[in-house]
Amino acid sequence: MGKTILIVEDSPMCMKLLNDLVSSVGHETINTSTGEEALELAFQHRPELIILDYKLPGMSGVEVNKVLKNDPRTNEIPVIVVSSHCNEREGQQLVLSGFEAFVPKPVSTNKLIDLISKII
Repeated sequence: MGKTILIVEDSPMCMKLLNDLVSSVGHETINTSTGEEALELAFQHRPELIILDYKLPGMSGVEVNKVLKNDPRTNEIPVIVVSSHCNEREGQQLVLSGFEAFVPKPVSTNKLIDLISKII
């Protein structure tokens, strides 16, 4: 049975890629392009996983993750951060700060599918 995954991405092209990828392996997706709406959707739907862009308009991915991790309704939801703005070392710092994993853009489809399978 597929899981529900919240995808937060402000680039329409990246959103389509992530949505198609997640759907192709049998998971249901909920999509948004802003951090504020991501929080509302996470509180409402309690997805099994969140894929979150690092750089968003308004709230950043780091700010969104901080709110999620400090709220008992969502603090157990794993969050994968994706970014074209971070190198591998910076990505590891993000993992140490509370993200489940870091995936650089452009996203490796096989790596992301494997990561999703391991997490959920």
